[in-house]
Amino acid sequence: MTDDNLYVRRDQSDHIVHVSAMQDGVVTYAPEGGGFQQEVAEAKFLRAYRAATPDDLAGLRNFSKGAVVGDWAEEPAPIPAWLNAELWNGFPQPAFEKGDLLEAIATGQLPNTHYYEPGDAFIFLENCGEEIPAFDPAELFPKIAESVKTDHDEIDLGGETIEVYVFRGRDLTLADGTSVHVYDVGAGYWTWGLPEEPEPSMSPTP
Repeated sequence: MTDDNLYVRRDQSDHIVHVSAMQDGVVTYAPEGGGFQQEVAEAKFLRAYRAATPDDLAGLRNFSKGAVVGDWAEEPAPIPAWLNAELWNGFPQPAFEKGDLLEAIATGQLPNTHYYEPGDAFIFLENCGEEIPAFDPAELFPKIAESVKTDHDEIDLGGETIEVYVFRGRDLTLADGTSVHVYDVGAGYWTWGLPEEPEPSMSPTP
C-alpha cells in the first residue's frame, strides 16, 4: 500500500480508496487493494472522503487476530490468522502461526501443503488440479528451499511441470511492540475469504 492518493471515508475510517484521477470536477477511484473503479462528482466525493493521514494508515496496517477460510477445501473451516486492512485484489492477506497451519493441513484445509522444518518454510505444490507425482520429501524439499529464491516458481517433477510456492517464516511486529512468528501462506496469491457471520437466531413465537 502506498500513501499517495489514498482517502478514507469520513464515517468509516477502515474503508480506504485509491484515487487514480481527479480532474474536470470528477474523481475516479477504487477500493484500495482491488475492486471496481468508480467515478463521482468531486464535491460529492470530498463530502464523503478525506485524505488519509499517517495515523489512518498506521491503524489500517496494524494486525489483529482473526480467521480466514479457503473455498478449495471440501468442508471449509476457519483458520486462525493475523489480519490487517491491506487487501490483494480485494482479498485478505493473512499471516499464520505455525501451529494453526499444521492443524489446517491435518484437517484437510490446505491440501498439497507441507512444512519443511530445516528451511522454516511451508511449501505448496500445484499441478493444475491434477495429482502431484510421487516424490521423496527428504530429497525434494531441500532442492526447493535452495533453488526457489522467490515465493513462486516452477520445477520439473516426474516429467511434469509443477508450480511451487514457498512461504518462509518471518517475525511480525504487532501494535503493542511484541512480535509473533508467522508465514504468509497464500497472501497475494490465493483468494482467501473471511468466515461468514452466523445468521441471528430468531426467538420462538410466543
